[in-house]
Amino acid sequence: MTLVECMRLLELPDSATVEEIKRAYRRLAQQLHPDKKKGDPQAQLQFIEVSKAYRMLVNAARACRQGKPVGTCRDCGDFGEVSIGLDGHPRCGRCIFHPAGGHLLPLPVFVVVKCTITIVLLAVGVYLLVVGTANDSKAYGIAAACAGMLGLVSLAITCLSIVQCIHPRDRARQSK
Repeated sequence: MTLVECMRLLELPDSATVEEIKRAYRRLAQQLHPDKKKGDPQAQLQFIEVSKAYRMLVNAARACRQGKPVGTCRDCGDFGEVSIGLDGHPRCGRCIFHPAGGHLLPLPVFVVVKCTITIVLLAVGVYLLVVGTANDSKAYGIAAACAGMLGLVSLAITCLSIVQCIHPRDRARQSK
């Protein structure tokens, strides 16, 4: 639900204050409350929508007072407190961890494989370092340094590929 839709549902002007939002909600809640309109499913649906709009506006006002970013989520279109994702687009709390139905990030399979390789290389480096220290061996130390450096290079490549990933919506726009 966008800011305009919230304001329209609560029958408010664009420049409404928090107190005006609360008054409008109370007035509409009294009119549409299911206890007053028993048996009217349309009034119940309106009451739910008005309540949702009120919560969104009050939460956005609270976020503004706390200095947090407020806007419209890129994925679901809901208005409220947002976070800026790795791709630079605003997303709400629900969508920041599940963009486009994915988990945390829209990571392709090969990026997950790169992460696994990185973890294995760093683990091998740590193991070789421990063995080299226990045996006082320079060969193990050099092997540990090489494995560690390869792990760090792999980590850097993986991080760059994650930061440079493109949201599926952007991919569709670019292909047009």
